[in-house]
This record gives sequence, C-alpha cells and structure tokens, in this order.
Amino acid sequence: MDTQITATVTLNFDIPEGLDAQVQRARIEDDLGRLYDADSTTGIACTGFEVDAIKHPSTSRIHFLCAGCGSPDVRADAYAAWDVEAGLWVMHSVYDDKSCEKCGSSCSLIEVDEATGMEIQAFAMVNEEDGSRQAQNGETPAFYDVMVTTNPASEGEIHTLHELDDLNHAQMQKAIAVMQDTYLLAPVTCHFREEVQ
Repeated sequence: MDTQITATVTLNFDIPEGLDAQVQRARIEDDLGRLYDADSTTGIACTGFEVDAIKHPSTSRIHFLCAGCGSPDVRADAYAAWDVEAGLWVMHSVYDDKSCEKCGSSCSLIEVDEATGMEIQAFAMVNEEDGSRQAQNGETPAFYDVMVTTNPASEGEIHTLHELDDLNHAQMQKAIAVMQDTYLLAPVTCHFREEVQ
C-alpha cells in the first residue's frame, strides 16, 4: 500500500499587472492543473493540489534601529511558548524593554520603512592634501565609498547603518549588489556619472 504525504512547495509566478485576486488565483490553479495532469516520470504520483494562499511581493519592510547610535543590532525582551505541532518555541509576547548590543544599554527604538526611510548611496572620491572629498565635474575617482543611511527623521537626524570606504570600482559594484540583496526595497543613488569607454 502506498503512503500519502503532503509536500509544501513554494512556486513563483509572473502575473500580468491589473488582474484582480480571483483571476490571479484561477490562472494559477489552471497552470497547476496542467502540471497535475502531466505523467509522472519518477514513480511518485501527485493525487491533488490546493492553493492555500497567494503572497504578493512586499511593498514595505520595517527595520528597528537604536535611537542613540542608529545600530540595527537591537534586542527586545520577549516571552515564548512551546508549540507542540511546530516542535519549537514560538513568540508569545514582546515586552517594553529594548536594548542595543552596540551601545550595551537600554534604548528606545526608531522604526524605519526600508522603501521610504533608507537609501543606498555610492560616492566617487578624490584625494586631497588634507584628506578626501567627493569627485566633481568628471574628475577621475581615486576610490569609492558606499553607505546605507536612513533618510532624515523629523529631528533631521540621519543614521548610518553601513559604511564601506576606500573601494575600487569592482568592489564598489559588489558592495552595492550586496546591500541591494540585504535591503531589497531601498533605493540606490550613485553620486557620480560613469564615464563611457
């Protein structure tokens, strides 16, 4: 006798814009139905399927930062309960006490929306006798800096989450790609113009 199991699978679909939720669900079910009707080549037969939920891409991701230093490395006291079905501890409630690992003390938190409250920035820099400055008017950069910052808060304060200095061009491009993978919704601004070669 065969054993029946349930497999949980995530499938990604490209959907034309403007379709309402019912039409999206119907088209996904039709597409899955074609897969369901296909003959198995592995000896395992799909005996049915059900679309439980359709998850749309996020338009917002929230980050909490230390109000004192801007670090995202913050903690909250919480209460967990054992979930027998899941076989793991599940958060039950979060308490008011928050702390910053960087500051090493209690703190209040700033809530930042990744899409509207953060920015990935790259700067072309040139050296001068007393330090460095941002390249201007087609100057050849000596190096590049990449930063992830919050947009100014109501008090005008800007927090820097990441700062990578003294990068060559390839390192700068890689740093931007890593930051884009980390902060998926944050806009990218390059404060220089690439020279066409």
